[in-house]
Amino acid sequence: MNMKITVGDIAACEPINKFLTALTEKGFVSEESKVGDFHFNELYFLLSSKKNVNGMEDLVIENIERLSSYTYYCKCHWSVVELKYISC
Repeated sequence: MNMKITVGDIAACEPINKFLTALTEKGFVSEESKVGDFHFNELYFLLSSKKNVNGMEDLVIENIERLSSYTYYCKCHWSVVELKYISC
């Protein structure tokens, strides 16, 4: 079930909702969310995990592009999701 995510008054796009739902199911926890640009509804999310998550390469969601090992963005509103792995 996809979460309906909002930051302030801005609703996240469907690709970001799907991506964040998938990450949460893999054990990621939200640390930060903020509006990057009000005009374009651009959002920023930082999620963390205490373990290295397998299968991230196989996580494919339409309009979500991987920029680096830890950074993803959506092509529709340029919202950014950063991942952080915490050492125990």
